Amino acid sequence: MTPQIIAHRGASYLAPENTLTAFKKAMEIGADGVEMDVQQTIDAGLVIHHDYMIDLHTDISGKIYDMTMGDLKELDFGSWKDAIFQDEKIATLQEAMELCRQMPGCTVHLELKSTMDNDPDFVPRVLEVLQQTEMVEQVILVSFNHALLRQAKQLLPELRVGALVYGELESMLLPPPIIWKDLGTDQRHRRHGCHGRCPAGERSRRGKLQLDDPLDER
Repeated sequence: MTPQIIAHRGASYLAPENTLTAFKKAMEIGADGVEMDVQQTIDAGLVIHHDYMIDLHTDISGKIYDMTMGDLKELDFGSWKDAIFQDEKIATLQEAMELCRQMPGCTVHLELKSTMDNDPDFVPRVLEVLQQTEMVEQVILVSFNHALLRQAKQLLPELRVGALVYGELESMLLPPPIIWKDLGTDQRHRRHGCHGRCPAGERSRRGKLQLDDPLDER
């Protein structure tokens, strides 16, 4: 199996992370796909951003789960990186999926960020966008919250999922067969991956177990 280069939060060293510009640049310089984070606003909007707080990427202090989509769309999410990215807007999940669908061969590792209130409708909302944008086959849904992945698989069994773990200790306490069973899959294949910069750079210690690709014996 040929390794893929997945740009973590897009080409985040060339453009503001987790923005449409970062995703475009990643594919332009040869990435096979992009990784991004989706979380929910107070009015049930779905936006692409890693941190719950926006302090580092805007000129105000705030938390995404306490803000509306309208509030967030008024903010500048680009100037923190460079003045040339002034007025870069936070992307909605819909906008990000529509963009990635237009970029041939773009695989999307979509990380689900847990909601503060454990909203049971969060995952269905995400899946609805994936279906509406015809991105189900291009997306691998990942999360540290395995309950969200279990819910996604129950609702959309054909969806590929990847269980994120923090490091060696958790991997030892929860070996892959236990995770497979927990997520309701009987696959006996695992693929280790890491999130890194594209095309090369600093690597994270986070690991990903992708549970739904067929075994390649070659």
